[in-house]
Amino acid sequence: MSLRWLTRRAFVTRTLSLLGLGAAAGIKAGCDRTERRPPRQVPQAFRYDITDLAADDGGLPRFQLSRSVETGLLGAAAMTTAPSGNLAVAHNEQVIVLDPAGRAVRRWATDHRVLALHVANDESILVADARRVHRHNAAGRRLESWTVGDDRTRLTGIAAAGDDLFIADAGNRTVSRYRGGDRVWRLDGFHVPSPYFDLAIGPDDLLWVAHTGRHRLEAYNSTADLVRSWGRAGMAITGFSGCCNPCHFVVLGDGRFITAEKGLHRVKLHDAEGEVRALVIGAAALGIDVNTPACAAEQHSCVPPGPLVADLGDDDGGVAVLHPRNGGLHVLEPPTELA
Repeated sequence: MSLRWLTRRAFVTRTLSLLGLGAAAGIKAGCDRTERRPPRQVPQAFRYDITDLAADDGGLPRFQLSRSVETGLLGAAAMTTAPSGNLAVAHNEQVIVLDPAGRAVRRWATDHRVLALHVANDESILVADARRVHRHNAAGRRLESWTVGDDRTRLTGIAAAGDDLFIADAGNRTVSRYRGGDRVWRLDGFHVPSPYFDLAIGPDDLLWVAHTGRHRLEAYNSTADLVRSWGRAGMAITGFSGCCNPCHFVVLGDGRFITAEKGLHRVKLHDAEGEVRALVIGAAALGIDVNTPACAAEQHSCVPPGPLVADLGDDDGGVAVLHPRNGGLHVLEPPTELA
C-alpha cells in the first residue's frame, strides 16, 4: 500500500510496526483518545501565548454581566434549563438544581457519574452516565433505567422530543434515535477527537449535532437526512478553534445559537444562519488563564473542560455560563441592539 494514501494514524501505526515498535512499546497514535498522556513541560522558547487570541472579540457587541456566583461545582459535566427557569447541573455523582440566582434549591445523589442531562416539560429529568440512561421525577426519585451501546460507549449528549429520545455517543461517534426503547436509526461517520459531542432539538424540530472534528453544527430531519450545516475552523471569533469545537451549544427559541469553546474558552451568539453576532463571555471574564494547562502533569487521564451554557428562557434573552474549571456561574444579558 502506498503511504500516500494512509491516514495519519495508519501511517504512524504502520511506521512503528516496521520499526518493531508499536503496542509492545506502549505507543498509541492518534488524537482521539479520551485518556491523554500527562502534559510535558514545554520550554519557554516554544510556548505559544494565546492570550490575545482569546481576548479578540472582532469588534462585535458584548453581552452584559448581570451577576457572578461561586458555586463550588468544579468538574461539572453538563447544564441545562428547566421549564421552571431553574438550572439543572450534572456534578460528579449528583444532580443539582440551581435557581436563577445560583442558589441550590434541590439536589440528589446518583449511583453513577452524570455526563449529560435533559429536563422534560413535566420537570422529570433524563440523566446519562457512560452507558446508561436514567429517568428521574422532579424530586429525584429514579423511575427507570436502561443500558445502551457497548464497551466503547461514552454518552455525552441527550435530548427528547415527544416520544423520541436522541443520544450522542462520543465513544462510538454515533447519534441514535430511540422510541419506546427501540432504536429507530443511527447516524455514524462523525469525527469526534475528544469526548465532547453535544446535541439539541431546535424550534424547527431538527436535530442539531456538534460535529466537533469538523468544527460545525449539523441539522438532521426525522428520517436522519442531513439538511443543514454551518461552521468553520479558525482561531478568529468567526471560527471554532482547536481540534474539536464547539464543545457545548444551545439552540434558542428563535433559531439562534449559543456556542461554547474549550481551549480559547469563549461563548458566542450566532444568528439562525450561523453568523457570529456577539461575544457572550470570554476567558478573562470567566476567570480562566488560557495559557495554563487544564490538566496537572501527574494526571494520567484528563478531559480539558470547556464552558457549560444554558438559555435562561426569559424574555430578556439571558444566558447562564458555568465553567467547570473554577465553578463560577455567570448570568449575562444581551446588548440592547440584540435583545
